[in-house]
Formats: sequence, structure tokens, C-alpha cells
Amino acid sequence: MEQAEAKGRQQEQDYDSRLRDVQERLKEAESQAEDYEDQATIISKVLEQIKTGVNSTFSSLECDRSLIDDMVGSSTSVTDNNIMSYLGLPPVHPWNLWKPLVTSHRTPG
Repeated sequence: MEQAEAKGRQQEQDYDSRLRDVQERLKEAESQAEDYEDQATIISKVLEQIKTGVNSTFSSLECDRSLIDDMVGSSTSVTDNNIMSYLGLPPVHPWNLWKPLVTSHRTPG
């Protein structure tokens, strides 16, 4: 009888120990999840600033936007889906991009 009681107490202690272990791991996982959420929020804010800056840069250049739209494959502003296309635009046709600005500032000579 005492052996059964001792075995029962041991099993209960084992259960309590495992429960504490699982609860501790849960707290750690929740803390890590919060850290990741905070990082995601910061990264999202930075990405929004980058997109705004890229869009502003291309808008202020007063270049032929239709050529850029053709290169990035869209006629919308900078988005999560096309930002890498904007950042990776090769300077293949610089004259075509700048031509409207240059010709609009020429003076008859």
C-alpha cells in the first residue's frame, strides 16, 4: 500500500515538474513571439519609409514615368510587390528617362 502511495506521489511530482517545464517553455515562446512582432512592426515602418522615399525620388525626377512603369510592370506607385523592381532598375536608357526634363528646360538658341 505504501509503495502504491509513494508511486502515486512520484507520478504527481513528475507531472508537476513537466507541467512547470511546459509552462516555462510557453512563456519563453510567447516572449519570443512578442519580440518578433515588435521587429515586424519596426521593419514594416522602415519599409513604408523606403517606399515613400523611392516613390518621391522617382516623382521628383520628372522622368518619363511610362518607361519606368514598363520596366517594373505596373502603373501604380511603389508597393511591397514591386519595390525591388524599382530599386533594381538599370540605367539602361538614361536619355529616355531624362529627355522630358532636359527638353522642357531648353532655351531657344
